[in-house]
Amino acid sequence: MESAQDTSQNNDRTAGALTLTLIIIVAAGAGAALYLSFKISAMISKPITQVVEAAKDRFGTCRCRFK
Repeated sequence: MESAQDTSQNNDRTAGALTLTLIIIVAAGAGAALYLSFKISAMISKPITQVVEAAKDRFGTCRCRFK
């Protein structure tokens, strides 16, 4: 009986450690996803902003009204 109880306690400790490890991995993955999303967004918006500014310099401001 003691052997089964020791195995059960060992399994509980292992499950707790693995749960913590998975929580850390998921949190790191979410952090990496947020970082990459902001980085990619900036990489896309910078050239678009430059094109818009160049168009404003060349053609002036737009008098269009978008709704």
